[in-house]
Amino acid sequence: MLGAAVQACEHEPVSRFSPDQRQYFTLSCDGWVRKYEAGSQKELGHARAGSRSRNFAISADGKWLAVANTAPTTLTILATADLSVAKLIEVKGDDGTPSRLSGVYNNPPRESFILALMDAPKIWEVFYGANPPAFGFAHDWRMEGPVSQKTPFPIRKITTTDILGNFGFDPSYEYVLAAARLGGGVVIDLVIGQKVADLDLPENPQFSEGVIHKHGDGYVLTITHLGEAVTSLIEMKTWELIEVSDR
Repeated sequence: MLGAAVQACEHEPVSRFSPDQRQYFTLSCDGWVRKYEAGSQKELGHARAGSRSRNFAISADGKWLAVANTAPTTLTILATADLSVAKLIEVKGDDGTPSRLSGVYNNPPRESFILALMDAPKIWEVFYGANPPAFGFAHDWRMEGPVSQKTPFPIRKITTTDILGNFGFDPSYEYVLAAARLGGGVVIDLVIGQKVADLDLPENPQFSEGVIHKHGDGYVLTITHLGEAVTSLIEMKTWELIEVSDR
């Protein structure tokens, strides 16, 4: 247990099914995770992942559940088998200041969780797969090669130009689309770890609720905007804004 609940809840319990659909999990905003059998709805266990939680994601292999917290400022990774704590990660900016998390998202092809930091211009990628990619600094890559990751759940930190939230992905999961706090949106390439496009959009784009359509040999993305009666259409090859229309 990580402390008592604080303040009032901001959302209803969030629920997710396991990849095999045999169990489902719920998360309350005061940090309680509960596991249920899908058929009988019998509770199979519960644990507390934080005192104030935003959302959670389940790994593609169904083994791990990651909870994004605002208090304490942590990412809590639980083993889905018994809801034991596999790792507790403190979230901080480059200057050491704690940062709340506005969300955590599963990225199946990369076998990672993508974190949206609420108080620092960063994206964190936490790998849960058995063979995470090599990254980090080496004295000389020509002699030493890429740095292998030997600790469980290694973290890759990507610096951004603004604080980002409300993430979505392209069909390949290589690109993160995110709302920028200063307005509009950005596209981050996870392979190279850099921003590749700015999106000139109305306020509060809801990328996490976007709908992707096949269009010719590519895709287009339709998104709505919180508090705005408009819809934006984005071409996902060039990242051009095709249209903004009234709903």
